[in-house]
Amino acid sequence: MAAYMVAFTDTRDAGWMEQYIAAVPAIFASFGGEYIANGAAPELLEGILDVPDTVTVSRFPSLAAIRAFMASDEYRPYAELRKTGSSFRILAFESDL
Repeated sequence: MAAYMVAFTDTRDAGWMEQYIAAVPAIFASFGGEYIANGAAPELLEGILDVPDTVTVSRFPSLAAIRAFMASDEYRPYAELRKTGSSFRILAFESDL
């Protein structure tokens, strides 16, 4: 069953992005991750939600793969790097669709 990760990003300082974007896609792919969508300035259509600057949706083979990516030694320094200039809210879920 596929699992999806949705990241809500609010960027204060984009200085971390160049290094992050250069390295993380290969690490991401090594855990079976693939980017599905990335969009700036999402629009809230209904309900109450702190609308982020950017939303990224990705697919992994399983929740275990998402957890392994997030906890990996390879990704850890880049997770710390992104925290220097942004805040993230990250959701993960399985889907049988």
